[in-house]
Amino acid sequence: MMATIQELDYRYILIDKYKYLGLNENEVMIILSIDNILKHGAILVTADTLALKMSLGEKEIDQLIVKLSDPNNKDKCFIEYVTKNDQMVTSLEPTFKKIEAFYTASIEDRRKSEQYLSEEQKENIFTAFETAIGSSLTRLDIDKIMEWIQSGIDDKSILSALEECAMKNKKVTVRLVDKILLKRLIHNDREKEGYSTIDERHRNDIEKAIDIASYHWTDDEK
Repeated sequence: MMATIQELDYRYILIDKYKYLGLNENEVMIILSIDNILKHGAILVTADTLALKMSLGEKEIDQLIVKLSDPNNKDKCFIEYVTKNDQMVTSLEPTFKKIEAFYTASIEDRRKSEQYLSEEQKENIFTAFETAIGSSLTRLDIDKIMEWIQSGIDDKSILSALEECAMKNKKVTVRLVDKILLKRLIHNDREKEGYSTIDERHRNDIEKAIDIASYHWTDDEK
């Protein structure tokens, strides 16, 4: 059930973990938009090009690019402009390296967390998901399930959401179950407090970005 580094969906991880990588929403969309343009064959992406595709103004985009490509700030450097074959090109190699390092470092933490799960819990939850999905869980799937457990969601609630997902959808995924759990948490918050501390609109925006990140932009990715 362990995914290899080569199997990572960098765009999905970027969206799912951008907060922990020190990015905000505008910066994430800058990176994703650059990634999209590069996958369509471009080699140099500038602020004026991005301004044609984004709601941000060219000046603001340029400022964000400068910030994200500063070689003197290794923690914030996600984009680089390098010369190849006498041509200036845009590269997201710093982004890929950061995501790979983040993912590698988190594997050991997840392994330690899993040790606190009883064998019965693993059997009940992981097996139930693999049966519903029809395949082995990826590392990202396991990470998401572990996040639910660590946040205090009990096994019964997780399995109930899985059952609801299977009833409503032809194809079951961990992401769809996550959406069901989110709706239940919001509902419970409103029932108890009259409002929810979970920003549903913000989460919906992120889900849209995940859809963008998961889209197969080029024919060779199909």
